[in-house]
Amino acid sequence: MKTKILPEDIDTKGNFLNTFGKLEYELMVRLIVEKCQRFNRWDHFSLRGILDLVEADCPEHIIWRTLCPKAILNQLVENGWIIDEKNGYYNITDDLIKRCHERHPTNKKAPPNTLEQSRTGWRKVKKDEEYFVPPPSE
Repeated sequence: MKTKILPEDIDTKGNFLNTFGKLEYELMVRLIVEKCQRFNRWDHFSLRGILDLVEADCPEHIIWRTLCPKAILNQLVENGWIIDEKNGYYNITDDLIKRCHERHPTNKKAPPNTLEQSRTGWRKVKKDEEYFVPPPSE
């Protein structure tokens, strides 16, 4: 991996909607990034390791009972986001890391002077008034 982006540089507190085109991809990628954040490094992973994280953190998470995680990983491999090492392990591509970081950086910087980031978007601030500016839609 050539990237200098660290797992901690990606914000996993929100959701990854509109990052990879399908909700199931975004859920899986978020779990993978969270796993890497726990170990503070980009590392290969197994399907079992990801499922263990789901069971440990949220055993009631219904989506994983209705989706097929192996099929989701296979789709991510086909789309070039993940590499199948053919030994039960998968690896993350630089493109996946860059995409996550571009869309979900940990320290989002506000444009100069007039905007402040709020939880739901940007607030435009003038001398004695402020008004909300929603985040741009993609």
